[in-house]
Amino acid sequence: MLACRPELQARHTAFKRGSAYLERYCLLIAFTAYLEAAQRTGADMTFEEWMAARPDVGQARDAILENPAGEAAQWFHIVSHWMARSLRPT
Repeated sequence: MLACRPELQARHTAFKRGSAYLERYCLLIAFTAYLEAAQRTGADMTFEEWMAARPDVGQARDAILENPAGEAAQWFHIVSHWMARSLRPT
């Protein structure tokens, strides 16, 4: 069906590209939160382990591919929460 309508194919391609950019940007923010938490706590944990310990962050990242506009706000809220927790004085 998309092949019949070039404007729909172009929109779909742009949507997929934008979703991929947004996912990478969100992962960079999560990685920053991980680095700040690791530096502050001295925890010996890989980024993959850090993400696995935070299923809400992984779920929000996965949801971006389904609904980028709706999920981006939720994703940023979750990651900013984790960043704020990592920056609290102990």
